[in-house]
Parts: sequence; structure tokens; C-alpha cells
Amino acid sequence: MFDKKVMTTLFVLFLVFALVGCGTQNSPTPAPVAEELPLANDALSSVNRVVSMASHQLFDATPDPDGQMVYFTASDGEIGGVYRVAADGGEVTAVATGKPFVTPMGLAISTDGQTLYVADSSSGLYALSVAGGAPTLIIGTEGTMPQVPEVVNQDSQDQLYFSGTSGNEAAVFKMPAVGSAAPTVIFQGAPLVKPSGVAITKEGVVY
Repeated sequence: MFDKKVMTTLFVLFLVFALVGCGTQNSPTPAPVAEELPLANDALSSVNRVVSMASHQLFDATPDPDGQMVYFTASDGEIGGVYRVAADGGEVTAVATGKPFVTPMGLAISTDGQTLYVADSSSGLYALSVAGGAPTLIIGTEGTMPQVPEVVNQDSQDQLYFSGTSGNEAAVFKMPAVGSAAPTVIFQGAPLVKPSGVAITKEGVVY
């Protein structure tokens, strides 16, 4: 049998360990950069958070061809733009923000890793150097309400695909990523309703 003094001592120790285990609400929380997250299935070997911007909503992302840098679109509710961060996490750098962007969301990168293609459904599709500078509106994309674009190298030339609208109907467009050629409608109308993105095989099949 334990006497009262021993029981009291054990209870106090238990309480101390319980409090230590619970922590306090005022403890500072480090930024979740490169944080390993739990997996919901067995499809991936690991999932890491490389960026956290509490004041922004993040929309789309694309890595560079070497997988060293990740570019992404985000908005704080008033100003939207394109940002970059190292693939293993770190400081976020703005590539281009504000005008002429209105609602920049979709994003793709050229196969040489030098040019970003930013889909702004309110104004058109823009080309932007990965080094920053002024975005350039791609002529012929204004009014198409472009969504998430995709770049595929076909016949040694980058081709740019994107979904949007043509004549008030849902459509899928294709155009050379470099040059002044206007986008070509490769499909329009039903059964498409509001296509928000595309994916293309090397053979040119569009999903």
C-alpha cells in the first residue's frame, strides 16, 4: 500500500508530464516549410509542403525542367501574381505581380525553362520571363477566358494548349508558343461545358 505522501507525489508528477505533453497555446509555431505531410494513400512515397502564404490563396504551380525551382500563381484577394520558391522550400520571391494581371491562375513553363505562360481569365494569356519583368499579352488570346495552359514540344517546337471560350462556347485552343500566330480552335462546343484545364500526350492527344 502507498501512503498519502507517495500518492500525492505520483499525482503531481503525472500532472506535470500531462501539462508538458499538452503544451501551451502561446508557444510560437514555425513556418511549415518543407514539412513532411501524412499520406492519404500509397500512390506517393512522400508529400512535403514547400511554401506557406497565410495571406494568399494559391492556384496553380509548375516546376522548372530541372525540378530545382517551383513557380506558382497566388492572390491576396486584391493583387494577383506569379511567385517562385526553391523546390525544397525557402524564401518566396515575386516574379511579377499586379497589373496587367487581373486574375492570374493557370500556369505553364516552356520546355527550356525560360518562359512562363500565365492564364488570366479576365484579360488573356501572358508570356513572362522566369527572371521577371513585364508580362506580354499573347495576341489573340484576349477575350478567350483562358484557363490552365499546357506546353508540349512537338516537332522540335513548343506548342501551347489551353481551354477557354470561343463565341460563347467552351473551346480548346492550340498555338505555337513562340511567334505571332493566333490561337487555333481545335475543338468547340458540346460535350464541353466549362473545361478548366488540358493535358496532352506526345502524340498530340488532348485530355
